[in-house]
Amino acid sequence: TAAWFTSGTSGLILWLIVLASPMPEITGRLILGASAAALFSPFLARISLYIAYSRLGLSRPTVVAGTSPVWATILAILFLGEPLSVPIALGTLSTTAGVVLLAYEKLPRTDWKKIHLAFALFAAICFGTRDVVGRFGVQGLASPLVAAALVPTIASILLSCLFFIRNDPFRYHLERKALPGFCIASLLYVNAYFSMFTALHGSQVVFVTAAIHAAPLFTLLLSYLFLRKQERLSVRVVGGAFLVVLGVTAIALARPGA
Repeated sequence: TAAWFTSGTSGLILWLIVLASPMPEITGRLILGASAAALFSPFLARISLYIAYSRLGLSRPTVVAGTSPVWATILAILFLGEPLSVPIALGTLSTTAGVVLLAYEKLPRTDWKKIHLAFALFAAICFGTRDVVGRFGVQGLASPLVAAALVPTIASILLSCLFFIRNDPFRYHLERKALPGFCIASLLYVNAYFSMFTALHGSQVVFVTAAIHAAPLFTLLLSYLFLRKQERLSVRVVGGAFLVVLGVTAIALARPGA
């Protein structure tokens, strides 16, 4: 429900912005890239991440999802021919070490299993793939705005198809008390989609994706400030988050041939 609502609402707002100005060009490459990006994220990635949230809470899945630059870097090198440098390699190792440290955190919840981290890891791979196919789609365009609107729109259509699956985990339960949070999240996604595709439009994936996925630092800070009763942040969790953010920063600051 969260993925469906935030995708549809952010897509609607972005289309209103697109239609308020002269219509940018729409190419077959853009539609293909946007469709693939929507399939991987928000559709697959956000569903997996929200499942991880429901099993593990907010902090740990978000930090695992922060490994997206690792997967994006590997895919960008393989399929887009982007450069691999020493700082990028070191950043990847630091990020991986942070995830390993996080994975061995002992949680007080009796229903927690390490296999639940697989949902967050799958989301990370999908996020990384989204960045690569998104970069493919916006290359050569005059404006990335249409791509920013297409991706959440296509994702909301894909998510709507789950209405027809007669399975309780895929039924929609939109409660009134959740609407304020969903609306705020939708507005934040509008800014995130536009900023992300603008960045991918102007630079290579190996540099952009690290900055995009530096979210763990902010998530841990905000969860500590607003969710102290639900979220317990141990030294191990904070250390894992630090290594992830350190690796992300190293990748972001890298230069070809460094």
